[in-house]
Amino acid sequence: MAQRSILPTNVLALHIHPTEVYVRAKDDKSFECIGDILSQRLDKASVSLPQVAFFFKKFYNSVQSIDGCRSKWYVEDKAMAAIAATLKARQQFSRDYFYS
Repeated sequence: MAQRSILPTNVLALHIHPTEVYVRAKDDKSFECIGDILSQRLDKASVSLPQVAFFFKKFYNSVQSIDGCRSKWYVEDKAMAAIAATLKARQQFSRDYFYS
């Protein structure tokens, strides 16, 4: 993403145990995924996602970790709070830059 100049202002890292992913995928009828494919995706994600999170945390400080095992309202509140904090910081920067 960074090589293509796609720099998200917020990176939300949703942490959830793989067994919970299987349980949720099994219960969700709209998510028709073969267990082998899901297993491969989780294996690749467990290798690449920490590196991606580290990169965006180090260079852009834009990573917010969220516990995915909590309620969907908790996850939404944490995500919205992170986005609101980013917007507030950008507004403050603009005010300081243009009115100083």
